[in-house]
Amino acid sequence: SRRCLQVVFARAKKTLGYIPTEVKPGSFVLRGMWVNHDLRGAGLSSLFLAVWLQLASMLDVTISADRIHKPVLSLVLQKFGFVPDSRAMPIEVATGSSEAGNEIMIWSPDPAHLTSVFSKRFQKEQGIVLAEEQPEKSRTTFMNTTYSAPDAGALQAAAAETLSCGQLRLSSAPRATALLEDLRQG
Repeated sequence: SRRCLQVVFARAKKTLGYIPTEVKPGSFVLRGMWVNHDLRGAGLSSLFLAVWLQLASMLDVTISADRIHKPVLSLVLQKFGFVPDSRAMPIEVATGSSEAGNEIMIWSPDPAHLTSVFSKRFQKEQGIVLAEEQPEKSRTTFMNTTYSAPDAGALQAAAAETLSCGQLRLSSAPRATALLEDLRQG
């Protein structure tokens, strides 16, 4: 059975987001990310990933990313230097605004492939719009693939740049220390 934890980000009893993480001996596997719908488009996914990376570094565990199905998370991982293990499904991603709020526009030269991957329900939940033409200022990312992490130094530099306003500090209380040691061991 899998051992998992969720790194939850909250403020004033409101969940801002979370990162589901599989815990293995000596490693963390990023399994996804969720950002509160009201806060999407504010750059929190980069901030959350930077904190997660710092936590992994403090615990001295290696990291990887499970198969990623969310286009924005794929872009954020690439921003931090993660490399897609497969380039079989490239898509173009751009953000835009509409009456409904922030939208994620997705385009591919193979529109049938997009409709087979992104169900109507998933599109609605994620604020995704399938574009008929390649959006301006789009970025290429890859879907339905795992991602490999770059070297630890590059990850820490990217996390530190994102968290330039502060640093993650862990409690030295006995209960917290025991929990952290348990996480290290998987």
